[in-house]
Parts: sequence; structure tokens; C-alpha cells
Amino acid sequence: MLYLYFILGLILAVIAAIIAPKRNQSAGLWFFLTIIFPIAILFIAMKDVDSEAEKRIKDEEKAFEGDGKNLSFDEMDTSQKIVTISFILLVALAALYAVLNQ
Repeated sequence: MLYLYFILGLILAVIAAIIAPKRNQSAGLWFFLTIIFPIAILFIAMKDVDSEAEKRIKDEEKAFEGDGKNLSFDEMDTSQKIVTISFILLVALAALYAVLNQ
């Protein structure tokens, strides 16, 4: 049952990190808030979409679309770095857990 809660919490946290920039919020902050308190996704989902932020996001997507390169770690903003580091640490902890329980 605990695994199900963890997987559901992780899925909700990723969804919160995806929709947070569309609501002019920090993706990294909402990722961690939703990990700790999964119902927090409701708070960001209820926030109105800011059309100015939406335009800025679309412009950023177009800027990265055409060059065909992957986003390097230096080019990421703080929230993207936090989510990337968190994912890497989560995978490393899962691997360590698997090795120690063999």
C-alpha cells in the first residue's frame, strides 16, 4: 500500500511540476510540495492561468524548438535543475536500495 501511495505521489508531483509554469508558479517548488502533500496539486490547479505567462512559455518553447539541441544543465532555470537533481537522486536511492536488499 505504501508503494502505491509513493507512486501516486510521484505522478502527482510530476503533473504539478508540468502545470506550475503555466500558472506562473515555480515548477520545483510545486514538485516538492506535492511530494510532501499530494493534495497540494489542487491548489495550483485552481489558480487562474495568466495569459502573459502563457505567452512567455510559448515563446520559450519556440526558442528551444528550432535549434535541435538538448537543454544543457547550465541553460536550465533553477526549478528545472531542482527537478533534474531530484530525479537523479531518486533513481540513485532506488538503485542503492536494490543493491542493499539483494
